[in-house]
Amino acid sequence: MINFFKKVFFLTQNLRKNLIFIFILIFIMSLFDLFGIYLFIPLISKLLNNDKLFNNFYLEDILKNVDQNTLILVIFLIFFFKSLFHILFIVIKSNLIKNLTNFLSKNLLRRYLIKKYEFFFNISSSILIRNINSEIPAFANRTILVLLNMINDLLLLLFLISFLIFFSFETTLVFLIFFIIGVSIFLYLSKEFSYKWGLVRLKSEKEKLKSIDQIFHGIREIKIFNLQKLFFNKFKVSNNSNLIVQAKDNILQQVPRVILEIFFITLLLLFLTYLLQVKTKSEVILIIGVYTIAFSRILPAFSRVVMSVNSLRFTISTTDLLYQEFTKKDVNFDLNFKNNETAFKDYIELNKISFSYNNSKKKVLKDINLLLKKNNIYGISGQSGSGKSTILDIIMGLLLPTHGKIIIDEKKDLKNYFLSNAAYVSQNTFLLDGTILENIVLENTSAIEYDKAKIFSILKKVNLDKFVDNLEQGINTVIGENGISLSGGERQRLSLARALFQSPKILLLDEFTSALDSQNELAILENIKNLKEDMTIVIVSHNKKVLNICDKKYQLRDGSINEIN
Repeated sequence: MINFFKKVFFLTQNLRKNLIFIFILIFIMSLFDLFGIYLFIPLISKLLNNDKLFNNFYLEDILKNVDQNTLILVIFLIFFFKSLFHILFIVIKSNLIKNLTNFLSKNLLRRYLIKKYEFFFNISSSILIRNINSEIPAFANRTILVLLNMINDLLLLLFLISFLIFFSFETTLVFLIFFIIGVSIFLYLSKEFSYKWGLVRLKSEKEKLKSIDQIFHGIREIKIFNLQKLFFNKFKVSNNSNLIVQAKDNILQQVPRVILEIFFITLLLLFLTYLLQVKTKSEVILIIGVYTIAFSRILPAFSRVVMSVNSLRFTISTTDLLYQEFTKKDVNFDLNFKNNETAFKDYIELNKISFSYNNSKKKVLKDINLLLKKNNIYGISGQSGSGKSTILDIIMGLLLPTHGKIIIDEKKDLKNYFLSNAAYVSQNTFLLDGTILENIVLENTSAIEYDKAKIFSILKKVNLDKFVDNLEQGINTVIGENGISLSGGERQRLSLARALFQSPKILLLDEFTSALDSQNELAILENIKNLKEDMTIVIVSHNKKVLNICDKKYQLRDGSINEIN
């Protein structure tokens, strides 16, 4: 458990000043509770017209001279101001949870964004989405919020039990022993359940998000192959698993309150039977009254502490996961996105480059030598899986070679770089769920000024100008998630327009005409040929028409590259 609290302390280090203020508030509220309940002793004594019941108590001389109406007013004011502090406590606590969730979410997303490109080959996006969207709120609300409430309850219990020990040592000790035995037995029996259920929730949450993601990204294929029922059942299984453990945990949260109520009522009745035989009626009323008032605060607090312990056990797996995510070292880029950017001017040289994925023994590329000079068009062809796209990723700096050197304008043997003046058109088109304009500039178009003449010049180069002119909303037309309202060719041309908008010095094109009809292909290829005056272009393609516009052509085969005529 000490290890658990160390991890919690690490994850909340940015909020320590706020926590100190919250602890002060908790202390003040507990004092109000203590003093308010203490004043019930002289009040009950006065209501019974028996001030002797209040003998030998703290502030006896002062309170004996105060009438019962004044005592009632003082008790009201104490609990009134205590309630104001409690409201303040709730507000500060809620803001703290909001700030913590915001801080952790932003920083975890930042950590994922600076991960090496290869990191995303081996992890499901549903896990990353779950960690940011589900686990951080779970940690904030079911670990930190629960801990703050538990500290509040523990301090209240400490004050009130200390007061009851002072009021009646033997009686309080008996109550306390029975309560501690009962609670300890319950916590021991429920220990394994909470932790195991937390692990099941973590796994089922990932599977649930994964099935949702697959359904909406593969909706066309799901409908074509009539797989709605299969994917619906996948979601149903993971969702049911998630809900079942949460329901079990909710039951476990509620049971302690019922058990403690039974304990308290049983002990109180036994105690009352005993008191009626050894105490006067007035003394019995005072003792029962004080214990009833005190336990009206102690019982819920005890119950909440037990619930908190089970809740913390349930989220241990979440705390462990987040601690691991935030303590992993990323050596390639820093947390401020200050990539080791390198600008291309004259040439890029790949010198005896080899590459293997995930340190595999199989080499995708073997001793590749390639020189790319400015204002030329280079074509690379080869069979599927021969490593063509891998070469482009290495040129961009997305992938680092396993062996060999990368030289950019005399900068030799670059180990960790990213081309700052390059643009890349992938064969897998990525589009925002936004307007055509937003997909070209990749920014919030309502917050920036953009060069309209440049935009429409680019649309003409990629043969999208007439298409856009015929749309009712024109360049502000919303195209749907990943451009679902566009054809495959229109998506590819929009992706090319985005690349050209960056005014790159080197343009990397990966099968960029695969979805184009012959008419659009010819028009765009003619425009691409004219672009080499302003930039260097590297094209990966199987298409002979595309390769014919290249100044130099290379073929990849079995990991090796050779120039072809």
